[in-house]
Amino acid sequence: MAWVLVSMTLRGLMLMVILLWTVTSTDGEDVHVTCVFSEDCVLPCSFQPDSEEVIHWLKPEDKDLTVHSYYYSTDQLKQQSQPYRGRTALFNDQIPKGNASLLLRGITLQDQGRYKCYTSTIKDNKESFVNRAVEAPVRLVDIQLSDDIITCSSTGIYPEHKLTWSTDPPSDLSFDPGTIQNSTSIKVDDRGLYDITSTKQFSRDRTNICTVTSGTVERTTTLKQQDPVQTSPSSELSILCSVSV
Repeated sequence: MAWVLVSMTLRGLMLMVILLWTVTSTDGEDVHVTCVFSEDCVLPCSFQPDSEEVIHWLKPEDKDLTVHSYYYSTDQLKQQSQPYRGRTALFNDQIPKGNASLLLRGITLQDQGRYKCYTSTIKDNKESFVNRAVEAPVRLVDIQLSDDIITCSSTGIYPEHKLTWSTDPPSDLSFDPGTIQNSTSIKVDDRGLYDITSTKQFSRDRTNICTVTSGTVERTTTLKQQDPVQTSPSSELSILCSVSV
């Protein structure tokens, strides 16, 4: 808050003008935060500690949705937007130390976007921005064999991902993009997450490798046929394959 006193002489009269305005400082570049789908996540925000703290978390790109507000030394949630009700919290014991970070529980894809943290004290006002991305990393890659057809699948992934086949030792067929593309299907579930499934001919003389990548996370599963177990003619037995993740 700034006060300026201006004096001017006009036709022999002293005109006193007091100008009052609010100066809001803005931090530099946006902070980027990546949150994991369905888990809790913290958006960082700090300010210079002082008395009469006011904190507003808003989402400007969604018509300034009110995410969380705090003033008069307590949370003010009557105007909180519906998608955030029951999901937000400040670290109230840290506010006197200048911590205005926001905890958001149960992250969804709709929580992605740019957030504004507005803070005010008796001496200063400040705005900072946080860009939140959401990811659902690859957790499991499943591989199955049926009638010489090998199927690889993974579910609940975000953002867009990639499934690749390979073999050990390498074979030209396993790297044929056309063959892989024609046998791969991608679906979106009701949460907006991706399910991916791909099939190909089982390579009996090689280790079959399926790799699913999403963002910075990559997981691989392998399937190979083991050599037959030598038994007597009257008790023939063979072990078909083994799977490793």
